[in-house]
Amino acid sequence: LPHNLWALRLWRWWRTLDPDELQTAQLSGVAAAVSTLLGAPLAGSFFAIEVMYRRRPVIEKLIYALIASLTAFFLGHFTAPSNTKFVTISGLLPPPLNWRYYLILVVLAIMVAFVDVYLRKVRGTLSAFFHHRFAHPWQRHVVGALMTGTIGLTAAWLTKQPLDLVLGTSDRVIAAALTGQLTIWIAAIALIGKLLATMSTITSGGSAGMLVPSMYLGSMAGVIVARVFGFPDFMLVIPSITASLVSLINVPLTAIMLTVELFGASYLLPALVVLLVTLLLSHPTSVYRTQRDQDDSREILPGYGVRRINVPLAWE
Repeated sequence: LPHNLWALRLWRWWRTLDPDELQTAQLSGVAAAVSTLLGAPLAGSFFAIEVMYRRRPVIEKLIYALIASLTAFFLGHFTAPSNTKFVTISGLLPPPLNWRYYLILVVLAIMVAFVDVYLRKVRGTLSAFFHHRFAHPWQRHVVGALMTGTIGLTAAWLTKQPLDLVLGTSDRVIAAALTGQLTIWIAAIALIGKLLATMSTITSGGSAGMLVPSMYLGSMAGVIVARVFGFPDFMLVIPSITASLVSLINVPLTAIMLTVELFGASYLLPALVVLLVTLLLSHPTSVYRTQRDQDDSREILPGYGVRRINVPLAWE
């Protein structure tokens, strides 16, 4: 009997319906997933916190995200030690400390902010197209998949590159951008193609996160600006990744942590400069629904949330 009572208590704990505990489990899963994907446990923890609680002071939740993120990181390191980080670049030179470099960083941040503006316009246009033209979800999925595939094939044909230039996890292309293997033409096609492919996937009802696509779009913008002004690609691609994380998905703490964890503390100052500019230009906006929630509302799952309402006088 005592054993059965213990099992019943454990089962009730696992099937909790408390919104606060459900959100804790959800952010822990997000932190573990990002840590496994990018090999940056601290950035994974802050990403989960910022996405779910951007407008609420809940620092006590950080411990759960840290536990999940570190656990996933070490499990991934022990099972595949050679594939821990999303991108690994060796022999990076420190950025120059002169006014020209930092002035170009401001130009780069403004360009990334414009990419953010056009991304939102494309998202709104495609969302209206899919929901007004196709009544059934399966129709939207099929058309969205065809559009995404066509965009990927067109980008590969124009640049003579493999299909993973636009489709797939994008780690090879980001690494190529950091090591100077992309021309300005390929970077421009990849930027437009990835933006269109990601938005056609998401607006048609497909599953596609914005973390890695935002890093990808920032990388391509960094290559373009670096080639225009004659800098080594990685010196602008690294801060451009920071700028895109701030501008496109509004996670400044994650952007700073990721920059330091992946590329070293020498790029912290350039990252802070582009972070400040992009925060000033795009701080009120976000692609994440949880960041747009007001203080008196909380979404548990899409379409289901907790809301604070006034009690009618008759109920008193």
